[in-house]
Amino acid sequence: MNKYVEQPKTTVARARIAQFLQQSSETPSGHDSKEVNYELFYAVKNKSTFSVEKAHFLKDDDSHSVVVSLDKEVINWDKEGGANLSLIIDDEKIFEVDTKGRLEGTERLRIDGLLVDFMWDLFKTPKRFIFLTREFSFHTKAFGELGYQKDWEDCEHVNALEILADF
Repeated sequence: MNKYVEQPKTTVARARIAQFLQQSSETPSGHDSKEVNYELFYAVKNKSTFSVEKAHFLKDDDSHSVVVSLDKEVINWDKEGGANLSLIIDDEKIFEVDTKGRLEGTERLRIDGLLVDFMWDLFKTPKRFIFLTREFSFHTKAFGELGYQKDWEDCEHVNALEILADF
C-alpha cells in the first residue's frame, strides 16, 4: 500500500528527520522552519526482498522503483548478526552494506543525479528506510561545482521518503 502525506505523521519519523538535519548541518539553526515533503510507503515483501513502486525522491519528480534486498532471511538480528543489505533503484544496485554491527546507519548516495541521504534502522519492527533529498534553487550560493546542495541549512525544502518493512 502506498500512501502520500504532506508531513510526517509519526513522532518517530519527525524526530529522526529533525535529528538527522541537525546533525548534518554545520549550523543547525533553522532546520525546523524548512518545508518537509513527506511520503510514506509500506513495502511489499517477497522472501527477503522489499519493494515499493512509484516512490519520489523529489515531490514533483519522476517516480522510481525502490527495492531493499537482504542476502538471507534473518529471524533474530541480535543472534544471527545481520545480512548483506542491497539498495536497488530502477533495477540498478546503488548501495550494499554488511549489516553485521551496522543495524542502523546513514549513507550519502547519488541517485538519479540527486544527493540523497539514505538511513536504515533494522533494530525495531517495522524496519525503516528513510531517504532525505534537498531541494533548492539554482540561485543559491550552496550550489557547488559538483552540482548538488552541500549543506542542509541552505536548501529550500527537504523531501523525505520513508519505507516501512515487516521482516
